[in-house]
Amino acid sequence: RWIALVQLCLLAFGNGLQWVVFGILVTQAKATFGISATQVNLLTTSYEIVFALFGPFILVIYRRLGVRAGLRYASLFNAAGCVLRIVAVLWAPDFWCLMVSQCCLGVTIIFTFPAPPMLSSRWFADTERTLATSLGSLANAVGIAFGQLLPPLIVTSEDYSRGRWLLFFAIPCAFSAVDAALVTFVIPDGPPSPPSASEAVKAEAKAPANDGTTVPDGS
Repeated sequence: RWIALVQLCLLAFGNGLQWVVFGILVTQAKATFGISATQVNLLTTSYEIVFALFGPFILVIYRRLGVRAGLRYASLFNAAGCVLRIVAVLWAPDFWCLMVSQCCLGVTIIFTFPAPPMLSSRWFADTERTLATSLGSLANAVGIAFGQLLPPLIVTSEDYSRGRWLLFFAIPCAFSAVDAALVTFVIPDGPPSPPSASEAVKAEAKAPANDGTTVPDGS
């Protein structure tokens, strides 16, 4: 369960790292990708637009498929957004490639917002839930903070070549690769054991009824 929390924190941090980069590097983005100031503003606000359009559907996915499935979808969209940014730097430096990558990353953030309390309530004991929820929620805020600090240090006003953009985009790509590997190959569908008495009761309620092939204890 702690590995699942680490995966969520990596996902939220890496996604937050990319959130505001174009709003900070307006001049550099215009020069490198050949876009206007209006297009830069659209890239920056795309997160809010995606949130308004797809927010309710994300909650349905969590409710029907569970936390791990939601995090797998989040990792998929996050990886797609990271890869498209690399593509935009190397082969397709235009507005639409960047916008699609922003939309993918915007879908990711919708998945990560409700994930901390859901993960903590279903995977952690009562005494651990406050810590788990706090860490999961804080990771995105810390990522956004670093996302405001790092870009001007890497993509400077003196050197905003494609190589500098590629260097910055490689950082969240590394986070994406690790969290995708964890959620795909390491994290199970549920916690290895019920974290609390209430979750144990839920697990018993979902278990199939005795079909007569086993004899209850004490019979």
